[in-house]
Amino acid sequence: MSRILIIDDDDHIRLIAQKHLELCGYEVDTAINGRTGLELTELNHYDLVVTDIFMPDQDGLGVIIELNRQQPLTKIIVMTGGGARFDTTQLLNMAKMLKADSGLAKPFEFDQLITTVKSVLAEASEQEC
Repeated sequence: MSRILIIDDDDHIRLIAQKHLELCGYEVDTAINGRTGLELTELNHYDLVVTDIFMPDQDGLGVIIELNRQQPLTKIIVMTGGGARFDTTQLLNMAKMLKADSGLAKPFEFDQLITTVKSVLAEASEQEC
């Protein structure tokens, strides 16, 4: 089964997402910020990284750029609530321009996360054939 890294500074989202993905049979690690997440990607292989955009120490856009530089085959799903001064749709579009594979607007149902994860990983499998 696929190995997934979830990077989010929100404990609730990070832990609930981990539980839902593990119930679907995925192996899941978590990180509280982008810096810690990137450190984990240097130590482990992940098929997919799910990252928030706004986080301390290293934001999700920086994570996308660094992952595409170091591990271009790793799939990326970005998630964001936009924040007070930013439009969620624009942030998700920016992330896709940086080569994120998909995006989720917060708040989302965890079923949406599962569907998106399955879709992105299925696309990756098709490309390998």
